[in-house]
Amino acid sequence: MLILPGSPSLTDFARQKLLAQCHSQGIPLLDIQAQFVHFVDLSQEISDTQNAVLHKLLTYGPKRQSIRTLAHSFVVVPRLGTISPWASKATDIAHNCGLSQIRRIERGNQFYFSTSHSPSCLYEFGYPIPLHEL
Repeated sequence: MLILPGSPSLTDFARQKLLAQCHSQGIPLLDIQAQFVHFVDLSQEISDTQNAVLHKLLTYGPKRQSIRTLAHSFVVVPRLGTISPWASKATDIAHNCGLSQIRRIERGNQFYFSTSHSPSCLYEFGYPIPLHEL
């Protein structure tokens, strides 16, 4: 399994909106950043040339250098046993580009955050951060 970082997944507008929602609910979040992360399931190793093609396919959106990692993080991925529409399309595209060793490509979202309290205090609020509205 390859795990490859992707581009930032929160726009500045979405980030500010999420922070405002957290503050209005009393969630002590100081900052949040997010980036896509790609999980590539391989049937066998790929060559350097194929690896370069894969990296080109997974390079999209804002530049990767613009993400700031913060003190704590968690990853959000599709529910186990499901294949997201994004994964189906990405896997098909990879196969059409000659990457037949790829069984599946899935995309998750890695969130980095800082808080004025212990990160475990976020769970007092039930669903820790209103990510379902993104």
